[in-house]
Amino acid sequence: MYWKEIPVNIQITDKNNTTTSHQLPQRFQEAVDRIAMFDGS
Repeated sequence: MYWKEIPVNIQITDKNNTTTSHQLPQRFQEAVDRIAMFDGS
């Protein structure tokens, strides 16, 4: 999943075709927050 072309979440599919979602490290959320504040989103 992306927010304005910045990845914030990834999906992983294992060998059994089980898909799970995982948030990326905190630095990605911090980058999204900085950009959102900068552009007024």
